[in-house]
Amino acid sequence: MQKFIFHEKEKLDQLNTRLIEVLGKYNRQDFDTGTALSQLLDESVQVYHDQGYPARENNSITLKAELNTAMRGIHPLSLEKLVTGRHTMQSSIMFRCLQSLAEMLRQDIVQTENRLKEAKELVGQVIIAALQTGLLDGTTLKKIKTQKDLESFWEGIAKDSNIALGQKRLLLSVSRFDVLLLCEEALAQIQS
Repeated sequence: MQKFIFHEKEKLDQLNTRLIEVLGKYNRQDFDTGTALSQLLDESVQVYHDQGYPARENNSITLKAELNTAMRGIHPLSLEKLVTGRHTMQSSIMFRCLQSLAEMLRQDIVQTENRLKEAKELVGQVIIAALQTGLLDGTTLKKIKTQKDLESFWEGIAKDSNIALGQKRLLLSVSRFDVLLLCEEALAQIQS
């Protein structure tokens, strides 16, 4: 079963919003930046765990371990206990963790956006094919008002073997729910 990409993107966007908040705390040098970053990394671990990305989950856990080590006054790279310069070291490790998480999120958000963009193009091609074969016309378009209508339409146009092939190709890249959302968006653009 394919992953629900819209849901995945929503979770990544929420995580990115939290990252921006914590970066603001870091820039203002708020006293609770370490705590906020720790919570953000916990959220990151959970999001990647829920989405089934163990490498990203592991990366988030590693960043959390670095942060915890620094907060105990031990430099996470040299593993020596610092007596002086502790605050500076903690601040630099927090910044390093924020940078790493920001880069990871940026890559993942771009990847999900690209997957949705490709799927949107395929949905458009399927709908154009339905228009060309006469499976979609103004009357049919006006009848699509509910999700059930949309699902019936989507299943109905699969009667054409070329369209069915396009639908199968589409379902190899995104989930059925993503397809229905993209289809609804494309049909709304046709209606306007």
